[in-house]
Amino acid sequence: MRHANLIALASSTLLLLAACGGSSGSGSPPAASQPTPPAPPAATLVSGVLEAGAQGFLLGGRPVDLRGATITLDGQAIGSESLQPGMPITGTAREQPEGWRLERGEVRSEVRGPAEKVESEHLQVLGHEIHVGEDARVAEARPEGGFDPLKREELRRGDTLRVFGLAGAAGTLEATRVERHRRAEDPQPPQEVESAGRLSGLDLAASRFNLNAFTVDFSAAQVSGTLEEGASVQVRGLLSGLNIQARQVRVEDRAPSQASEFEVRGPLSGLDRNAQTFTVAGTLIHFAAAVVTGTLMDGAWVQVRGSLANGVATAATVKVEDAVETEARPEGSITGFDAAGRTFHLQGQLVRVTQATVYEQGKARLSAEAFWGTSREGAPAQVKGIAAGGSLVASKVELK
Repeated sequence: MRHANLIALASSTLLLLAACGGSSGSGSPPAASQPTPPAPPAATLVSGVLEAGAQGFLLGGRPVDLRGATITLDGQAIGSESLQPGMPITGTAREQPEGWRLERGEVRSEVRGPAEKVESEHLQVLGHEIHVGEDARVAEARPEGGFDPLKREELRRGDTLRVFGLAGAAGTLEATRVERHRRAEDPQPPQEVESAGRLSGLDLAASRFNLNAFTVDFSAAQVSGTLEEGASVQVRGLLSGLNIQARQVRVEDRAPSQASEFEVRGPLSGLDRNAQTFTVAGTLIHFAAAVVTGTLMDGAWVQVRGSLANGVATAATVKVEDAVETEARPEGSITGFDAAGRTFHLQGQLVRVTQATVYEQGKARLSAEAFWGTSREGAPAQVKGIAAGGSLVASKVELK
């Protein structure tokens, strides 16, 4: 009955408008109304880790169009060609039928310096405790530019590493990308380092503050922003023992987003069940009214969508990327072959490998180096593996 009343009211209104339109006395028919153009899609705050796709990058599993976007890396403007898989990015995008169209994006490396400790999946660089999981991208920087794939087992104490990542559980950094820029045995010039975090022990008179376990001397540095206790900063300078002689100090003062919606993906930290909040990719999120799929816990990777109002992020949906696994055996032509990241697509699905993955061509066994050392773009293949977390983890790759 309610719908019938609405329809009747709308019909009466149209008839009244038509009558008014014919009363001008001109005898001419009323001008046809022009259709109202659709409103552009609302801006959305997006945050996640760039992944290699078949024809570009993916963000949160969806294609992202970078054309025309303003992008910075550690505060410096860069072109989209400088982006690499595994780099976390935060910015503003508009949703399109085919994915995201990025307008503005910020990428930040967390630390660059000598590895003080390398133990299995754990690193320590300039006091940062870092976990390097199986999904982290590890690469070797070439002197002429570009990167070669590297196994995390090849990292050594004393290597100069640049690490990108997201805040994980218990104060650790969950690495999403690790780049080796100098080996431990290479000649060591004065060590240029970079480190990000919250400063403490600020002494403006002595031009010093503490960052992790290091003392930063900023007396000769170019300082951008206002230094204050607890400020989030990024420091560049020369390392000497436990001291950093800074040449640049940048206070990270991210302006509040003008977006009304957000979508973030990353490891969950700071879960507070009483306040019903947690943090993902530096964003404090309220989840009291959210539909939650899976079990929330510190360290779990989640994808969150919701709304932004007055700087407060309120989740509508929270999906925990749990380890629900199903066996799959897709067959088709390889696309998006990425030797550096050791991934490709088969039938539109992202395929990842592990150290235990077996490679075959016909009945002959191939080494991982032989498989990834030659472009396999377009090659027919079949993969046996486990589908988990939006990708296929291959136990066997067979070239047909």
